[in-house]
This record gives sequence, C-alpha cells and structure tokens, in this order.
Amino acid sequence: MARIDFNSRSVLYTKFILDCDTIHLILNHWPSRRGGVLAGEDYRIRIADMIRFKADSIMKTDHQGVKIIIMGDFNCNPDDEVIKSLIYSSDSVKTLTNLSESLYEHGVGTYRYMGTWEMIDQIIVSQSLTSDIVGIHTKPQSLKIFNPDFLMKKDPKYPGTSPFSTYRGYKYQGGYSDHLPVLLDLTLH
Repeated sequence: MARIDFNSRSVLYTKFILDCDTIHLILNHWPSRRGGVLAGEDYRIRIADMIRFKADSIMKTDHQGVKIIIMGDFNCNPDDEVIKSLIYSSDSVKTLTNLSESLYEHGVGTYRYMGTWEMIDQIIVSQSLTSDIVGIHTKPQSLKIFNPDFLMKKDPKYPGTSPFSTYRGYKYQGGYSDHLPVLLDLTLH
C-alpha cells in the first residue's frame, strides 16, 4: 500500500499479548466535518482504506481467531459509506462488526449536533471477538454509552440535554467533553 501524504491525526496501532490470547487495537480520531458533510471526506476515505488494509494484513496471519478492535471518534455515523467500507475485506467478505450500529439505529448517540444525537464514537470488532468463548471475547450488547448526570447539561438551544463540554465556542464552561464515552466489556476465559 502506498504511503498516505497528508496532515491529519495519527492512527495508533498496538498489539497486546496475554497468556491465553492476543488482541489488536486500532485507535482513531478522524478529520472533522466542520464546514459540511463533505469536509474532510477524502481524508476519511483514505484513512479507512489504510485501516482496512491493516486489518486484512492482520487477518491473513490467523483469519479464524484474530481479534481486532477498531475504535475512536470517526466523525461520521455507522450508516456512512466510509464506515461501511471498514466492515468488508478487500474481497467483499464481512469480517468486522460495528457494535455501535444497533445503538445508533435506536436513536442513541455520543455527540449531539443541533439537537440530534449522532454516534460518531464507535467500536468495530472482528467477528471472532463476538463468536469465540475462549480467550478475550465480548457480546454486541456489551457496548454501552457512559452518560451519568454529571456529564450532561441542559441544552441552551434545543430541547433536552447535551454532553457538558469544557468549552462552548470560546467560552470556558468547566465540563468534561462534547462527546460521551463508550464502554465495552471484555471477558477473559
């Protein structure tokens, strides 16, 4: 694969080896859509291609049992084509599962934009992570959004609450983040 020449946030890849299992973790913070849906789209596509190439390479080493978690702020929702492109290998086989998709389909999200919840913070896993019962594994329903009251604030513009962010524009509010954290329970057997 050719080197990607552009400035963006880095993608972190790490491999954890435990006594009984190995897990590959790919952490992301993709370019923003500030300026409209198409802003940064080319960069997001190029980063997705790079991640898909990495996932395919990892899976070639041990296709049946490889365990991969791809997570982060993708700055697009699970139904976006660039996210869907991560789910299928280069030969059009579904090898990954977006655990965030079900939450999104039920109107749940991690970021609120103009009164609408979006699920831009996602966790995508290899299918062996949800089908194995030995080593490290999880269930699709193990993904949760952490949203206690202290992380929320009444939205000043739209009905309901939004994450209590540190800043609103350039004004310091003293909150935590404009995104809610996602949690995934992993089991080790």
